Amino acid sequence: EILMRFSEEEQWEDGFLEGLTFLYENKKIIYHIYKTINRGDLEKYLNKVGEVYALRLVNIQAEGLDVSREAVKTAADFYINAFVGTVLRWIENDMDNPPEVLARLCDGMFKGTVTAALESAEEVIESIGSLEK
Repeated sequence: EILMRFSEEEQWEDGFLEGLTFLYENKKIIYHIYKTINRGDLEKYLNKVGEVYALRLVNIQAEGLDVSREAVKTAADFYINAFVGTVLRWIENDMDNPPEVLARLCDGMFKGTVTAALESAEEVIESIGSLEK
C-alpha cells in the first residue's frame, strides 16, 4: 500500500521513510523475525519492497536515455541489493540512526548515481552483446 502511493521520483524518499518508520516503530517484532524466526523471510520481503522502489526510481531516471531494458534491469538489480543491504545493516546495528537520516542518505546516493549506473550498464552490455546467456 505504501509503495503505490509513492510512485514519483520526488516522493521516493517519503515512501522509503514511511517504510523505515514502520520498521523502527515495530523494532521488537522486526528483531524477533530477524534474530529468531527467519532472517531469510525478512530478506525476501525487503527484496520485494526494494524491487518496487528500485524499478520505479531507475525507470524514471531512464526516461529520455538511450538504454536497453537489460541495462534498466541490471541497474535496478544493483539498487535492490543496495537497498536490502542498507536496511539489513541498519537492523543489525539496532536501527542506530533515525529513519529520516537513513532515508535522506539513500535518497541522495540513489538520485546522484542512477543515470551513471544506467549508462555504464548500457556500455558494458553493448561491448559484450548481452548479459543473458
